[in-house]
Amino acid sequence: LLPDIIDKPLGFWLLPEAVSHSTRSVGHSLLFNAALLAATMAVLGLAGRAGPVALALGSAGHLLFDKMWENPAILLWPLLGWRFPVATTTLEEWAALHFASALKPLEEQIGALVLIWFALQLHRRRAILRFLRTGSAE
Repeated sequence: LLPDIIDKPLGFWLLPEAVSHSTRSVGHSLLFNAALLAATMAVLGLAGRAGPVALALGSAGHLLFDKMWENPAILLWPLLGWRFPVATTTLEEWAALHFASALKPLEEQIGALVLIWFALQLHRRRAILRFLRTGSAE
């Protein structure tokens, strides 16, 4: 989710003009993901910590699920120019489309229940911070 965590606030609130109101911008580029992977492997991977490297690989994998090859101006940013394609979707349209459709499939509902159960287990064990720091609830 890292590319979305970066790009949604940029496109909707923080720097909408700089990214042409796009919710797929810097975080969805190969440049960002390659730099993130290289940095985590160099700094943290050598220290024997796999969590940050897994985060970088997950972020890069996000580009596949978003079919970013269909948006080469974003995927190959800044090689094809510094400007991002102008977004035509408002925040309200985006929210209606994504939030409503995300809850319809049964797999999404089951996944949400599993995540809620896991979060409750971490809370019950008072292990949320430990899990965020180490990736382990034990």
